[in-house]
Formats: sequence, structure tokens, C-alpha cells
Amino acid sequence: MTLYAVVQPMVRTLDGYKAAYGEDDPEELRLMQIKDRALADTIIEVLRDLFDLEYDELSEPSEGEGIQFDLGPVHWIHQLRELAAAVEGKTVDEFHDGRAGVGVRMNHLINHDEGGLYVPAKFPQAFFVDTVAVGSAPMLLTELEALTAALAERWPPAMARARTLAENGADLPEEPPRGLRGPVWTWLTLTVLCRAAVARRQAVHLG
Repeated sequence: MTLYAVVQPMVRTLDGYKAAYGEDDPEELRLMQIKDRALADTIIEVLRDLFDLEYDELSEPSEGEGIQFDLGPVHWIHQLRELAAAVEGKTVDEFHDGRAGVGVRMNHLINHDEGGLYVPAKFPQAFFVDTVAVGSAPMLLTELEALTAALAERWPPAMARARTLAENGADLPEEPPRGLRGPVWTWLTLTVLCRAAVARRQAVHLG
């Protein structure tokens, strides 16, 4: 299974849904917007209740779709999570069952899912809304930056190239090239996506 991610608004304008899905029925377009706004409103409530954070922009309809990347096979992100846990002296299982501690570094990468969202708000702990994983794009970006040394130690040439490409993310190839496959590619694409999410104040949608 290949994992994809795109930076886009959590709630679009009706014209935005029409352009994205080719749907012309006004009622269907409104239902799409209502569904996405309900999820955004729930996330806003959790951010307010758990972290005392006001971030109402998530539910404001906006235009545009940002960059999209193929993150590679799902096992690449699993390998990246295993490395992240090892950097903290833990295992992935210890993160998943809470033994790593609340708010510990790397939880936005590890305590997430192959689907879900990274929103452009800073909060200490990833969480779930029903079955939707929600993490912080700026916090994930910090975690990815903290992994650069460990990745460079294991894959020196690939990581050197990835760090250069990360500074010019718009020019990334659509698919992972041979010399950048594996966790390094997933690190690179997530880094570029999180930077775009923070700059555009939009969410990273994994799926």
C-alpha cells in the first residue's frame, strides 16, 4: 500500500469542492462542506479543551489545494517511526500504549496513523477524533528535524541529498527516485509538506 499526502484546507468553499470532485449538485456540495466543517469544529473543541488553544481558522472555508506527494509504501513510515522511537530510547509499542509518557518528543510522528491530519497549530500531544488521527504540523516538523542526525548516520549520501532538496521543496519529483527511497524519502516529503502547511495555514491530509 502506497501512502499519499496533500496540503489543503480542512474546509473548502463550495466552488473548491466543485473543482476538486467534479460535483455540480449544490446540495451535495453543501453536504461535503458541512461534513468537513463538523470535523474541523470538533478538532477546535479538543484543542480548546485539552490544550487551552484557540484556533478557529480550521473551520473557515478557503480556496486552493497545495502540493501533493507520494510518501512511498506504508512500511517506509513504519521504519521512520521505529527510528524515531529508538532515538528516544523507546519502542513504537511503548509510545502506542502510553509507556513513553504524555507529550514526549516524537509522539506526533509515532502516535498517528496512515490516514488523518496534521493541522497548522502547535500542541504537545497527537490525538484521535473518532477514527481520525490529528497531529501538529509544526511539532512534527520539529520532530523530523531532530531525526536528521540519526538518518544521516544510516544513509549518509541519501540524507545529504534530501536535506538539500528540503530547502527547495517545490522542485521535488512526484515519485521517490531510486537514490532516495525508504525512510529518507518519507522524512523529506513530510518535511516539505509540514513546511507548506505552516506557511499556508492549511492541513496535511494523509491517506
